Amino acid sequence: METWSDVGDDKEMNGFVQKKNTAHRNLIQKIEAILASYELQEKYSTKITSHSLVVIEQIIKTKPEFFRTVESTFIRNINNGEIDANDIPYIISIITQLYNLLISMNIDNKIESISDTISHILKFLISVIIREQLVKIENETTSLLLIICCENIVDACIKILKLSEKEKDKKYTNEFYNYSEISKETPKETLTKPAEQTDCCC
Repeated sequence: METWSDVGDDKEMNGFVQKKNTAHRNLIQKIEAILASYELQEKYSTKITSHSLVVIEQIIKTKPEFFRTVESTFIRNINNGEIDANDIPYIISIITQLYNLLISMNIDNKIESISDTISHILKFLISVIIREQLVKIENETTSLLLIICCENIVDACIKILKLSEKEKDKKYTNEFYNYSEISKETPKETLTKPAEQTDCCC
Protein backbone atom coordinates (compact mmCIF):
# COMPACT_ATOMS: atom_id res chain seq x y z
CA MET A 1 0.00 0.00 0.00
CA GLU A 2 1.33 3.42 -0.94
CA THR A 3 2.33 5.87 1.77
CA TRP A 4 3.69 9.39 1.74
CA SER A 5 7.10 8.83 3.29
CA ASP A 6 8.44 11.24 0.67
CA VAL A 7 6.60 14.18 2.23
CA GLY A 8 8.46 13.97 5.50
CA ASP A 9 6.67 11.48 7.76
CA ASP A 10 9.68 9.11 7.84
CA LYS A 11 13.34 9.83 8.32
CA GLU A 12 16.18 7.48 7.41
CA MET A 13 19.05 7.25 9.90
CA ASN A 14 21.97 4.81 9.68
CA GLY A 15 20.18 2.63 7.18
CA PHE A 16 16.99 2.39 9.26
CA VAL A 17 13.71 4.19 8.74
CA GLN A 18 12.79 6.01 11.91
CA LYS A 19 9.18 7.03 12.40
CA LYS A 20 8.73 10.59 13.57
CA ASN A 21 6.67 11.03 16.70
CA THR A 22 3.84 12.97 15.07
CA ALA A 23 0.81 11.19 16.52
CA HIS A 24 -1.31 14.33 16.46
CA ARG A 25 0.05 15.85 13.25
CA ASN A 26 0.21 13.04 10.70
CA LEU A 27 -3.31 13.48 9.42
CA ILE A 28 -2.92 17.22 8.92
CA GLN A 29 0.45 16.69 7.21
CA LYS A 30 -1.04 14.21 4.79
CA ILE A 31 -4.04 16.44 4.06
CA GLU A 32 -1.70 19.35 3.38
CA ALA A 33 0.24 17.10 1.00
CA ILE A 34 -3.01 16.35 -0.86
CA LEU A 35 -3.90 20.02 -1.08
CA ALA A 36 -0.47 20.70 -2.57
CA SER A 37 -0.51 17.84 -5.10
CA TYR A 38 -2.92 17.36 -7.99
CA GLU A 39 -1.72 13.76 -8.31
CA LEU A 40 -2.66 12.98 -4.70
CA GLN A 41 -6.00 14.72 -5.16
CA GLU A 42 -6.67 12.37 -8.08
CA LYS A 43 -5.86 9.44 -5.81
CA TYR A 44 -8.78 10.38 -3.58
CA SER A 45 -10.97 12.01 -6.23
CA THR A 46 -13.83 9.55 -5.62
CA LYS A 47 -13.93 10.55 -1.96
CA ILE A 48 -13.86 14.33 -2.17
CA THR A 49 -15.21 17.26 -4.15
CA SER A 50 -13.40 20.48 -5.02
CA HIS A 51 -15.77 22.41 -2.75
CA SER A 52 -15.04 20.06 0.15
CA LEU A 53 -11.30 20.45 -0.39
CA VAL A 54 -11.71 24.22 -0.08
CA VAL A 55 -13.66 23.72 3.14
CA ILE A 56 -10.98 21.40 4.51
CA GLU A 57 -8.34 24.03 3.77
CA GLN A 58 -10.38 26.60 5.69
CA ILE A 59 -10.74 24.25 8.66
CA ILE A 60 -6.99 23.61 8.73
CA LYS A 61 -6.42 27.37 8.96
CA THR A 62 -9.09 28.09 11.56
CA LYS A 63 -9.77 24.87 13.53
CA PRO A 64 -6.89 22.40 13.04
CA GLU A 65 -7.75 20.73 16.34
CA PHE A 66 -10.75 19.11 14.61
CA PHE A 67 -8.41 16.90 12.58
CA ARG A 68 -6.45 15.97 15.69
CA THR A 69 -9.73 14.92 17.29
CA VAL A 70 -10.67 12.79 14.28
CA GLU A 71 -7.26 11.13 14.14
CA SER A 72 -7.06 10.37 17.85
CA THR A 73 -10.63 9.04 17.85
CA PHE A 74 -9.91 6.55 15.08
CA ILE A 75 -6.56 5.52 16.53
CA ARG A 76 -8.20 4.90 19.88
CA ASN A 77 -11.29 3.08 18.63
CA ILE A 78 -10.40 1.14 15.49
CA ASN A 79 -6.70 0.53 15.92
CA ASN A 80 -7.45 -3.19 16.21
CA GLY A 81 -8.62 -3.26 12.59
CA GLU A 82 -12.30 -3.59 13.35
CA ILE A 83 -15.26 -1.51 14.38
CA ASP A 84 -18.21 -2.48 16.56
CA ALA A 85 -21.37 -0.96 18.01
CA ASN A 86 -19.43 0.67 20.84
CA ASP A 87 -17.45 2.73 18.32
CA ILE A 88 -20.48 4.17 16.48
CA PRO A 89 -21.22 6.93 19.06
CA TYR A 90 -17.70 8.30 18.51
CA ILE A 91 -18.29 8.58 14.75
CA ILE A 92 -21.64 10.28 15.43
CA SER A 93 -19.85 12.69 17.75
CA ILE A 94 -17.38 13.60 14.97
CA ILE A 95 -20.28 14.24 12.57
CA THR A 96 -21.93 16.49 15.15
CA GLN A 97 -18.70 18.42 15.73
CA LEU A 98 -18.18 18.91 12.00
CA TYR A 99 -21.78 20.03 11.48
CA ASN A 100 -21.53 22.63 14.25
CA LEU A 101 -18.14 23.74 12.93
CA LEU A 102 -19.44 24.30 9.39
CA ILE A 103 -22.46 26.20 10.71
CA SER A 104 -20.22 28.46 12.80
CA MET A 105 -17.98 29.09 9.77
CA ASN A 106 -20.96 30.14 7.62
CA ILE A 107 -19.92 27.75 4.87
CA ASP A 108 -21.61 28.42 1.53
CA ASN A 109 -24.25 25.71 1.04
CA LYS A 110 -25.39 26.83 -2.41
CA ILE A 111 -22.74 24.79 -4.20
CA GLU A 112 -23.19 21.77 -1.97
CA SER A 113 -25.45 21.12 1.01
CA ILE A 114 -23.82 21.04 4.43
CA SER A 115 -24.83 17.41 4.91
CA ASP A 116 -23.18 16.43 1.60
CA THR A 117 -20.04 18.37 2.51
CA ILE A 118 -19.88 16.55 5.84
CA SER A 119 -20.26 13.22 4.06
CA HIS A 120 -17.48 13.97 1.57
CA ILE A 121 -15.08 15.29 4.20
CA LEU A 122 -15.54 12.40 6.61
CA LYS A 123 -15.27 9.71 3.93
CA PHE A 124 -12.13 11.40 2.68
CA LEU A 125 -10.60 11.58 6.18
CA ILE A 126 -11.51 7.96 6.92
CA SER A 127 -9.92 6.84 3.67
CA VAL A 128 -6.72 8.77 4.38
CA ILE A 129 -6.47 7.51 7.97
CA ILE A 130 -6.92 3.87 6.97
CA ARG A 131 -5.15 3.74 3.59
CA GLU A 132 -2.15 5.66 4.90
CA GLN A 133 -1.94 3.37 7.94
CA LEU A 134 -2.48 5.93 10.66
CA VAL A 135 -4.29 3.04 12.32
CA LYS A 136 -2.81 -0.44 12.44
CA ILE A 137 -4.54 -2.70 9.92
CA GLU A 138 -3.34 -6.24 9.16
CA ASN A 139 -3.84 -6.24 5.39
CA GLU A 140 -5.34 -4.33 2.48
CA THR A 141 -8.51 -6.44 2.37
CA THR A 142 -9.25 -5.60 6.00
CA SER A 143 -8.56 -1.94 5.25
CA LEU A 144 -11.06 -1.87 2.38
CA LEU A 145 -13.73 -3.63 4.44
CA LEU A 146 -13.16 -1.20 7.30
CA ILE A 147 -13.49 1.79 4.96
CA ILE A 148 -16.77 0.41 3.58
CA CYS A 149 -18.09 -0.22 7.10
CA CYS A 150 -17.23 3.32 8.25
CA GLU A 151 -18.73 4.84 5.11
CA ASN A 152 -21.97 2.93 5.67
CA ILE A 153 -22.18 4.36 9.18
CA VAL A 154 -21.55 7.86 7.81
CA ASP A 155 -24.22 7.37 5.12
CA ALA A 156 -26.79 6.29 7.73
CA CYS A 157 -26.03 9.33 9.90
CA ILE A 158 -26.16 11.71 6.92
CA LYS A 159 -29.60 10.36 5.92
CA ILE A 160 -30.88 11.24 9.38
CA LEU A 161 -29.24 14.66 9.15
CA LYS A 162 -30.87 15.32 5.78
CA LEU A 163 -34.28 14.40 7.18
CA SER A 164 -33.70 16.88 9.97
CA GLU A 165 -32.71 19.56 7.46
CA LYS A 166 -35.83 18.87 5.39
CA GLU A 167 -38.02 19.25 8.47
CA LYS A 168 -36.37 22.59 9.24
CA ASP A 169 -36.80 23.75 5.64
CA LYS A 170 -40.43 22.66 5.70
CA LYS A 171 -41.01 24.55 8.93
CA TYR A 172 -39.39 27.73 7.58
CA THR A 173 -41.30 27.38 4.31
CA ASN A 174 -44.61 27.04 6.14
CA GLU A 175 -43.83 30.02 8.34
CA PHE A 176 -42.91 32.08 5.29
CA TYR A 177 -46.06 30.95 3.47
CA ASN A 178 -48.26 31.84 6.43
CA TYR A 179 -46.60 35.23 6.76
CA SER A 180 -47.02 35.84 3.03
CA GLU A 181 -50.71 34.99 3.20
CA ILE A 182 -51.25 37.34 6.12
CA SER A 183 -49.37 40.08 4.27
CA LYS A 184 -51.57 39.58 1.21
CA GLU A 185 -54.83 39.63 3.15
CA THR A 186 -54.07 42.57 5.40
CA PRO A 187 -54.08 45.34 2.76
CA LYS A 188 -57.16 43.86 1.11
CA GLU A 189 -59.08 43.96 4.33
CA THR A 190 -57.92 47.49 4.92
CA LEU A 191 -58.96 48.63 1.46
CA THR A 192 -62.35 46.92 1.41
CA LYS A 193 -63.28 47.73 4.96
CA PRO A 194 -66.45 49.90 4.82
CA ALA A 195 -66.36 53.31 6.38
CA GLU A 196 -67.99 53.45 9.76
CA GLN A 197 -71.45 55.09 9.81
CA THR A 198 -71.90 58.00 12.16
CA ASP A 199 -74.92 60.02 13.28
CA CYS A 200 -73.23 63.27 12.41
CA CYS A 201 -74.91 65.18 9.61
CA CYS A 202 -72.39 67.92 9.10
